[in-house]
Amino acid sequence: MKLKAYILTFFLAGLALTAQAQEGLHVGAVFDGSIVPYSKMQETIIQGPQLIPYQLELYHSLSFDADDTVFAAVEQRVREDMAGASDLRCDQHQGHLVYAVFSLPGHPSGLNRIVCFQTKRQRDTWKITLVYLRGKAQMSDLERMFNKKNN
Repeated sequence: MKLKAYILTFFLAGLALTAQAQEGLHVGAVFDGSIVPYSKMQETIIQGPQLIPYQLELYHSLSFDADDTVFAAVEQRVREDMAGASDLRCDQHQGHLVYAVFSLPGHPSGLNRIVCFQTKRQRDTWKITLVYLRGKAQMSDLERMFNKKNN
């Protein structure tokens, strides 16, 4: 019984740390389920040794479908966070943000924070992917690693 209590406590502590990861960001409202209910999202959280080759501590991604209202709310939050970006790459189509990758300065831990946003319109639905990364890696490091893997 004590083992179950220990495991539950460890799991809840991990969730609390992950939830705090996006604290202070406008997109945090998406990650905490305020914009889209968790039941409508696919969520992936990776922490630990498998991220060491990428110089990351945390990988947190969400994928979900959205109507125009939800898309507008998410896009607005991404744009608000983009305003404080120290490094930014983005693309728009017909006035809508369709791709953005940007790093944000000033995390109390001294680690880099990178937000990735991508969407695709399919008829009446927006397919949205939102990713939060935290670690020592900079955007240029990640680009080199992923370009090397794609070649």
